[in-house]
Amino acid sequence: AYEIVSRDWSSDVCSSDLDRFGKIPLEAENLLWILRIKQALQACGIESLTAGSEKVTLQAGASSTVDPTRLIALSAAKPDRFQLLPDSRLTVTLKPGSPRDLFFSVERLLRELGALSDATLPSRN
Repeated sequence: AYEIVSRDWSSDVCSSDLDRFGKIPLEAENLLWILRIKQALQACGIESLTAGSEKVTLQAGASSTVDPTRLIALSAAKPDRFQLLPDSRLTVTLKPGSPRDLFFSVERLLRELGALSDATLPSRN
């Protein structure tokens, strides 16, 4: 498994490659956003994320920082947006768009679930 040493690793890669090679291709930029998403999910103990065109599904792991009380309250208060499935997965209605848009949507979602603090965030550059 690959371990990310620094929270600002993607910013470091982007700035050093920009200096050396010019503008980063869209595909490479998308890959960096996907890696940022994985880093944020890992920091919150989320084992998997499945993104569809209008929904994402999260599977929390044993070390998840998701607040279960908040999760139940949100799914009860906003059943059109949050669905807690019998196998403990959470399905959330949102339109992810690009990997960059997905990162910020997932970041907001993890904050809403009480799983994310500024200390666990990867760089937003």
